[in-house]
Amino acid sequence: MLCLLTSANPDSFAKTESVDSLIRELNTAASDSMHVNILNKLCKRLTRKSPEEAFQYASEAATIAKIIGFNKGLAESFTHMGVVKYNGGDYEEAIDYYAQALAILKELNNAGQKAKVLNNIGVVNLRRGKYDIAVEYFLKSLKIKQELGDKRGIATCMNNIAIVFEERGDYDKALDYNFQSLKTNESLNNKEGIARSLNNIGVLYRDQGNDLIALEYYRKSLKIKEELEDNKGIAMVYNNIGVVYDNMYDKARNQIHFEKAMEYYFKSLKIRKSQKDKNGIADNLNNLGTLFEEIGEYDTALVYYGESMKIRVELGEKEGMARCLNNMAEVFENQGNPDKAIEFCNKSLSIASELGTKAIQKSNYFILALSYEGKNDYKLALANYKLYTEVKDSLFNENKSKEIGKLEAKYDFEKALEERERLEAENLRAENESKQRRNNLQYSGILIFLVLSFALVFMLGRISVPNRLAEGMIFFSFLLFFEFTLVLLDPYIDRYSSGAPAIKLGFNALLAGLIFPLHSFIETKLKGRIVKS
Repeated sequence: MLCLLTSANPDSFAKTESVDSLIRELNTAASDSMHVNILNKLCKRLTRKSPEEAFQYASEAATIAKIIGFNKGLAESFTHMGVVKYNGGDYEEAIDYYAQALAILKELNNAGQKAKVLNNIGVVNLRRGKYDIAVEYFLKSLKIKQELGDKRGIATCMNNIAIVFEERGDYDKALDYNFQSLKTNESLNNKEGIARSLNNIGVLYRDQGNDLIALEYYRKSLKIKEELEDNKGIAMVYNNIGVVYDNMYDKARNQIHFEKAMEYYFKSLKIRKSQKDKNGIADNLNNLGTLFEEIGEYDTALVYYGESMKIRVELGEKEGMARCLNNMAEVFENQGNPDKAIEFCNKSLSIASELGTKAIQKSNYFILALSYEGKNDYKLALANYKLYTEVKDSLFNENKSKEIGKLEAKYDFEKALEERERLEAENLRAENESKQRRNNLQYSGILIFLVLSFALVFMLGRISVPNRLAEGMIFFSFLLFFEFTLVLLDPYIDRYSSGAPAIKLGFNALLAGLIFPLHSFIETKLKGRIVKS
């Protein structure tokens, strides 16, 4: 399963603000608007851990915000309520709350929050299988986030757009958007986003049959999600790892792979039941059905598929319905009931064609070909097999595989190039700092020597020295002062003159003209004091 992202994410909320501390703040809130803000924070904090309680807090915040005319707080409340409903699988209600929030945000001209809600509406439509509508909202959100320079938001939109292409079987575009999303998240050190992109890349490799590479990406994603204590994300990755082991068992019939698949499916299911994640529960039930189907326990498989289908219908989740129907059709075909298989295949194919999900269409055409062959209707069997081949080729042709390799190579190259540029910049900075320290030490040494030189000249008034020695000491001190001043001023003179020799010479002559009278004056005064009479 790919990771979808709604913008109002509780994991991004500061964990230092505990529920208890927020409740204490609530009891001492100085104004109604503060009361609304704290209630919204409580909702955000409890969205995944206690969705019913979270919804109550957001609902109370919305009621108060309406009374006092606090539209910003009201829009936030509606957004949080939409997230809670989405997580619970109540997509129609989620859309309704998001639409109310969006209407307020348009009046407030709050572009940033508007972009988040547009993305959330896209997520709900994507889950419902309405891909064209989903892309429309994602692109609207992406445009605003690009205008705002919101890199984290841009990565989120790219991630979700990639899911649309994955569902339609366009793996090269899906990988391109996912690698862009991963690259952006890495530049921001956004661990949650990195984990999401790694998971989604794993899904794409799994869909291409690269199970070991998929496992590698899943484990990287899981490690980060465990660090973040993201239970919903952990459950998702557990499920995805289970799917990989399921695929591996299907290929090699290794009992260890079967046991691993079962282990990860039930670990995922346990977490999702605790969170009342209906959509996630439906995914796990469907996958357990697939696993039992593979070992020939068809009645058990149908029970799991039926339970999953019931939830899908309740949620109005068309893509999941199409998968369940397709899986049940496969069971009927395996049981030697071609009529039932054809009936369920046609139902699944109708939904899959409407959604444009090629992977499900491919599976349906293959089962239809087998079923018609079982009925000795070779004409329809051949027709469906041709359709199966066409869709299969569009999903897995050689050009797409090469393009996917190019995209990963492009990502690796760009990442290596960025690392090299970063190291070069660091080396250059270290070198400049070293030069600066060296120059500062030398400047300090010269300055100290210059001060000591002038101090010695002035102290010589207390003793008698030869005339030529006095003149030499005074000349040497002023010559050293002149050269030191040139060294200090040279960068500024060079910048102003752009390196033109004539202009630099003019600056030097001007400096010499200023120092010469001072030299003559001091020489005249000192000579009387330090020269033998």
